Amino acid sequence: MLDRKKSFKLKKLAAGVLAASMSVTLMAGTAFASVDYSAYAPTSGMSLKESDDDKDVATGATAAANTVVLSVLGLDVASTNGAGIYNSSGKTSNYGADSSNLGIFGTDLNDSPDPYLYNFYYNLYTTQSGGGTYSTTDYVAWTAAPYTLLWESNKSGPTGQASGTVEIAVSGYTTKTTNPAFYYEPDILLGGSTNGYASELANYQTAYNSDYNPTVFLGYGTSTGMYAANGSRSDGLGLEYNQFDMCTGVVYLGSVVQNMVNTSGETTRYDQGAYEIAVNYDKYDRGLYYYVLRQIANGSLTQVRYASSLSYDEDTEMYTVKCGTSRAAQYASGIGQDIYELLEDGYTFSDDSSYTQSGSSYLLTVDQLIEILNAPTIADDEDDDANTAATGIIIGSEVSAVDTEYGDLEAAGIRGLDDLPECVYGMTMQTVENGMGIPFYIGYFYYNQDSTLNPANYISYWIENFYHVSKVANMQIIFEQMMDEADSPDGLDYSDFVISDDYSASTVESQIQAGITYYTGTLKGVYQSMATAGEIDSDSALFWTSLDENVGIGSTVQDTNEGYTCTATSSFTDNFDNTIYKYTFTKN
Repeated sequence: MLDRKKSFKLKKLAAGVLAASMSVTLMAGTAFASVDYSAYAPTSGMSLKESDDDKDVATGATAAANTVVLSVLGLDVASTNGAGIYNSSGKTSNYGADSSNLGIFGTDLNDSPDPYLYNFYYNLYTTQSGGGTYSTTDYVAWTAAPYTLLWESNKSGPTGQASGTVEIAVSGYTTKTTNPAFYYEPDILLGGSTNGYASELANYQTAYNSDYNPTVFLGYGTSTGMYAANGSRSDGLGLEYNQFDMCTGVVYLGSVVQNMVNTSGETTRYDQGAYEIAVNYDKYDRGLYYYVLRQIANGSLTQVRYASSLSYDEDTEMYTVKCGTSRAAQYASGIGQDIYELLEDGYTFSDDSSYTQSGSSYLLTVDQLIEILNAPTIADDEDDDANTAATGIIIGSEVSAVDTEYGDLEAAGIRGLDDLPECVYGMTMQTVENGMGIPFYIGYFYYNQDSTLNPANYISYWIENFYHVSKVANMQIIFEQMMDEADSPDGLDYSDFVISDDYSASTVESQIQAGITYYTGTLKGVYQSMATAGEIDSDSALFWTSLDENVGIGSTVQDTNEGYTCTATSSFTDNFDNTIYKYTFTKN
């Protein structure tokens, strides 16, 4: 297993520099007029033929955050739960108007809307009661079909949280008493432990269709499934963002979906196949990460310091600095320098003041905290340029406490990062959207040094390529909704960012490709040498999964019709104690 000290060593080696500093200011998120998706709610239902140009699009059933990855890969969502369709907040209070999921994937804003979500939104928004959320008796007034079925009421369904069935009658479909997850006989069942799916699927096959044999993408405990999120969740695709293991999982799922549709003769909704989308997702995250490490290593960027796990004790007036293991810490890890690492290495303050170690934590005064974040230069009120070489970022809500006690973080060149873009489900949940984390943090950390590292550009790229909204006007609508309250770096106002003028996909892709080149040409060999020398274990040296250079960004071959076979070759435990499977991908 790769421990934290070795993890730090790898990141230092990759960056090739010690932490330094630059000038920035405390900046709040900028505001747009509130976006209400009801303005884009469907005004009529959508048939399957209308939605997919006579293509037979594959369907899936899942739950909660897993719903997003089905949509990103281009499958129709036949069944999920309330949390899956209404973001993470359960039943909406505004008939779907405040659901990013329905607004992005269930309206004509999308390049190819999901007809199941589209009809769900139409039925929900046009029915006065807004019914059909939990009680299946409300479905009788719904006229547009098929629509996504919810399994919230009896907690049955994809995660197998409880057994049970409900009686369902959908217009144009046979009335069934069954688990909603199986009603439309979706092609893939995503998530669920082996026991969670097996018994209910068997019951459905016995009662209705013994020939129904979906692809079941199971959870942890099997090399043919996905790693477990922290080894504790039982709903399968636990998309915890632990460095890059999530990327591995998404690519594997993309290959499973690609193989499934190639075998069945079905397809997915978008021009890119599921596997190509997944590979591009992988490259988007990893490529930008390694691009920034390259820029730090060659001196083009000065590495930013940050605190990712900070708490304040009002009685002692001391700040506790811990080793961050949150997703925020994982996003920042490597691209910046965690002050916890500096304290572990025996940091010396300018006045030689001492600090206390308490277990695995360190206790600092506010002045010590400001210095270690902001060294080597602290702002001087009499010299406006004194903090031009200084920087520091406090991740999380504690920035307000520090600002209150210290008096003026802006003058000290310290920024806070707490408010993230508003997503379908969230950048800090178990969701494929965590893939926006590293790019957004890169932009927030370094836009002040290099304006091409623009978080607005990275989020726009996501909207176009993973939310599949490519019309400029529609991209602008989604962008404004997402960035309404997001923190912005000094010098960037999201409300001034105009997709038609400011968005550059080519800039993002050139950075991705440069980052991949830096890794394959430099870092991979260094990691392998360290493994040979016994400094790290061999599995940790292969932390980067093999990228498919023949598909997606930077490739010369864009073949989405050819099948792929995915084989789990081995597994290892990463530095956040997750079991990670490594896979090889071969074209059929």
